[in-house]
Amino acid sequence: MKKFLVSMAVAALAIPALAQNSAPMRVAVIDVNKVLSSSAAGKAAAAKLKQVQEEKMARAQKMDEEINSTRRSCRSSIRSGRRWAWRSSSTSSSRG
Repeated sequence: MKKFLVSMAVAALAIPALAQNSAPMRVAVIDVNKVLSSSAAGKAAAAKLKQVQEEKMARAQKMDEEINSTRRSCRSSIRSGRRWAWRSSSTSSSRG
């Protein structure tokens, strides 16, 4: 089975070489970064990407500020002893 697969691969590679009238094979290399930086569509896409990135960063910064504010609020509540206020008020009303 292995010999058959190897011979088929060799035959598949040899067929284009044996064809007399085949066109020469061409290889193209595309520099995607150059295309994106020099074409109008690439520049527009980069501008849109930058805008979206800035919006996301602003949103993330706002969320970070909210988290830090909540964290500071929770820490100050814990330090002042207000953390158990909800338990004492609910137990006193249920006992009375």
